[in-house]
Amino acid sequence: MKRLFPPAAALLLLAAPCAGGTAVPVRDEPPPLEAGAEVRTDALAAAEWIRGSAPGRWEPGKVYFLDCWATWCGPCLAAIPHLNDLHRKLEPDGLRVIGLSIWEDDAAKVRAFAGRAGDGMAFPVVFAGRSGPFITEWVAAAGVLSIPHVFVVKDGRLLLSADPALLDEAVARGLLAGGAAEERAIASVRAAEAAQGRLAEALKEFRAASAARQTAKMDAALAAVEKSDPAGHHAPGLRLEAALVKNDWARAGQLLPALPAGPAFSEVLVAAARRVGDAPDAPDSLRLAVRDSLAAAANSPAAFMTLARLRWITGEKAGAVEAARHGAAIASATERGPVAPYGKFAEALAAGILPDESEVRSWFREDLRRPTPVSAPAEPG
Repeated sequence: MKRLFPPAAALLLLAAPCAGGTAVPVRDEPPPLEAGAEVRTDALAAAEWIRGSAPGRWEPGKVYFLDCWATWCGPCLAAIPHLNDLHRKLEPDGLRVIGLSIWEDDAAKVRAFAGRAGDGMAFPVVFAGRSGPFITEWVAAAGVLSIPHVFVVKDGRLLLSADPALLDEAVARGLLAGGAAEERAIASVRAAEAAQGRLAEALKEFRAASAARQTAKMDAALAAVEKSDPAGHHAPGLRLEAALVKNDWARAGQLLPALPAGPAFSEVLVAAARRVGDAPDAPDSLRLAVRDSLAAAANSPAAFMTLARLRWITGEKAGAVEAARHGAAIASATERGPVAPYGKFAEALAAGILPDESEVRSWFREDLRRPTPVSAPAEPG
């Protein structure tokens, strides 16, 4: 049976993570920025303040969360409600949250985003862009390669930097309290980072075993994930993937309704849609269930392209064209990633043709070969 879905490598390309460096003019490298280093407010003052004003100095005893984010970064946007909640609760106690948009060009886009967010992003917002003192003296100097990323400053020193998900209310209160409470808060963040490392390794092992269809190794890696991730953020999706790799359609059908709803599991459903779409013995009932679940969770061009394919092969051709066009619109609106292949795909479906895998792959290869202007630094990723 001809494969109807692009390979996993293509999907990873289409849904690139919020990671990577940014091309900046060659200059002398700043000294490394590490915990305990003295930091100044000059770089903040040099950026464009969209909401609020730059601190002339670090207020004694206050704790500053400098959140690096971007409008194109899904995880960054997902972290904003958490940071806004901390801002709302702890600003009276001395917490200062500042959102710094980095690795993007358009200050007007950031200004519009902050305006739409309103009270949902009530802390100060700054446009730091792709270059300038904050990028050089903070982001590059600290070796930051992915966002969201929060620099934590107190009394003019960098206490630590971390993923905002690790900076909960208990940690923030400990940092504000100082002394032994501050030390315990920092230690808890470091312990959480170590746990994240173990989880990342287990996830890597699962992915490798899944790609090789080594089911025993998948089961062992899944057990390690469940141990390292007691909150269960990853396990539901991995259980579904394991069942699909084993062609255990009945088990997959049982696990699918238990998958948490929402865009967080969109990529899991994309992989599920590819697998049931390609498997000749997958029951139609499972294909339809995966199709409907993906329709409710799709939030990226890649997800909508996959949804369009699954709708097409399950006979919902008008819905397939609609999904493909929606994915093309999202790709066109974003600042990063391929655009033209999504438009070609939507045009083909509208003409009554489902492009095969090799043709879609050639579109993405062609898009990657497009020259990047020297004067325009490349987007992280």
